[in-house]
Amino acid sequence: MRFAHPEILWFLFAVAVPPIIHLLRLRRYKRIYFSNVRLLEQIEQEKKRSSRLREIAVMLARMAAIACVVLAFARPFLPENAGTAPVSQSLVSVYVDNSFSMQAPSRGAVLLEEAKTQAERILRDLPPDRPVHLFTNDFSGFETGFISQDEALRRLRDIDYSPLSRSFDQIRAFQKRVCEEASVAQTARLCYCISDFQKSTLALRAEALREDSSGRFVFVPVQGVDYANLSMDSLSLDMPVLQAGRDMGLRIRLTNRSDREQLQVPLRVYVQGRQAGVYPVDFKAGEEVEMRIPFRLEEKGLYGCYVEIADYPVEFDNRLYFSINIKDAPRILHIYEGEAETSLRKLFAGDSLFVYTAQEVHRLSFDALASSGLVILDKVREPSSALVAALVRHVRGGGRLAVLPPAPSENSQAPLQELLTTLIGSGYGAFHTDEIRLRSLNHTHPIFALALAQVPETRLLPQVKGRYDLPETPHTPYTALMSFSAASVRPAQDFLRVYTPDKGMVYLFSSPLSESTTDFGSHYSFVLAFLNMALWEGSGPRLYETTGTEEALFYPAALWGDFSPQTRYYVQADGGRERMIPLVRRMGAEVAVYTYGQILEAGNYTLGEEPDRALQSLSFNYDRRESQPECHGAEELAAWTKPFRHVRVSVDGTRSEGRELWKVFAIFALLSALAETLLLRKKA
Repeated sequence: MRFAHPEILWFLFAVAVPPIIHLLRLRRYKRIYFSNVRLLEQIEQEKKRSSRLREIAVMLARMAAIACVVLAFARPFLPENAGTAPVSQSLVSVYVDNSFSMQAPSRGAVLLEEAKTQAERILRDLPPDRPVHLFTNDFSGFETGFISQDEALRRLRDIDYSPLSRSFDQIRAFQKRVCEEASVAQTARLCYCISDFQKSTLALRAEALREDSSGRFVFVPVQGVDYANLSMDSLSLDMPVLQAGRDMGLRIRLTNRSDREQLQVPLRVYVQGRQAGVYPVDFKAGEEVEMRIPFRLEEKGLYGCYVEIADYPVEFDNRLYFSINIKDAPRILHIYEGEAETSLRKLFAGDSLFVYTAQEVHRLSFDALASSGLVILDKVREPSSALVAALVRHVRGGGRLAVLPPAPSENSQAPLQELLTTLIGSGYGAFHTDEIRLRSLNHTHPIFALALAQVPETRLLPQVKGRYDLPETPHTPYTALMSFSAASVRPAQDFLRVYTPDKGMVYLFSSPLSESTTDFGSHYSFVLAFLNMALWEGSGPRLYETTGTEEALFYPAALWGDFSPQTRYYVQADGGRERMIPLVRRMGAEVAVYTYGQILEAGNYTLGEEPDRALQSLSFNYDRRESQPECHGAEELAAWTKPFRHVRVSVDGTRSEGRELWKVFAIFALLSALAETLLLRKKA
């Protein structure tokens, strides 16, 4: 048995008070003479003997009552972990959850204020000269060491909400690292975790509480009252290809995370800080709503936008920021040999959404090649070495190349061998003249997914009378877009593939685009394929990122123009003066931007280069896991931690060393006082 407050045991000297009082109460008897006192003497001797026994019993009862009271105040306990130090001799860490879920209301104010009150009670209950470790979800440099209690109380009052949420494994690892750096023995480590224990961030896994060198833990749950919360969960656009003057279809997913109905909640859309529309939304209890609203931008440029709803008290999930970059009309360069394919000219030349240029291969201007997005090689048999080098640079720099092969030559040599071997490692194979119909179309790829919701019937697909074998390249990945066999058949015989060398794109057709070899030129799939080849640039910037992300942000290099590693880039919040300098690196056909988790505030940002040249708009939103109000209660936590000796649950934050015995001694003190009372009444 140990004592949490062994200094109180000094008051056990009070046990000597009852014997002293007993010794001082020596009575002097007065003699009265009677004629015959023989019988009276016998009675007096018996009463005197019983009176002394009763007084001794009363004295012992008083001594026991005093001793039990002193022992109860000394807080005796049986340690649950053999060899661990008591709390009064431990170095204590206090974790205060300051995530956004702590905005929820409690019986007093909000959960964060209640957590601060619990933390203050724990700190003031410790010996005043004992250093403590106070930390939050921030894991900042100020939270990596032990400080005095006065300093801890001052920092406790300054704790504010953080967009970061931490798992128990992260909390334990951080506390362990700080204790190891301070050379704190494992037996002297004790950590109080004050949180609402939200289910979305704390999974009840037995392995999460495994005993290791992290020390002991006390879970102090703070529980809020029921409240209604509307959360804006995600946002997407119907059209992955963004064009000015075209409805992009904004889809917003919202959730009513309560059992209360919400009617006519206004949803507002803002573009560049100006309201662009307001739409009422009705929510049933616990309903998840997906709402589509029209969204159109009339001019090209970088746009910072957001949508929001009005909801209280949890407000961090009321707004979603997103960024849109609408660029110039796509430029298409049609390089042909002999005569240009008229179907391509008809498709692009009269469309104002594209800048279409057709040039004969022997009269080609390389300046047009450098400024084009999609380059189409039409019936070009063997381009010059200069053109091959330019096309390779174009593709590896993030450009797109569509290859329509010529008809086979008399010498039976496959065309474009040098270009295809340089780009993807191999060229066209043998030419076949059997008649065959396409059997499958990859409707999930963006080239066709932009227009097709399901796989078209086989009888409606093009027919081919002459085709080359497409190259099999183990080192260059490809995706089949149109095939002569079912998607599950291997080896596949494909009509159209997209290869991705160095993250560029090469669209390779197996058949010449002539009426004698295929009817593809007059088929609807021809229009879908070439239009979306011109529009789709591959995996471009996402609409938004999550605050605090450590992952790199990738952008197509073509969006940046001439990239230079010596250029100084910056990320700046819209309307803000402070800037951060990210790490920017060229990786193949993409540019990687590393913010290293430094962006913690949701909002619209601008990525640019000095001096003040904006390259890309980007947006950050808070992690939506905190929107889920379900939390682990005290009883659930107690059941979870019951098998583990080094973890316990305390509802009021009072400290405990193990199996406490002060209540037992308090009961014995009451029983001793009751025995004393009964003995005194019997005497009376």
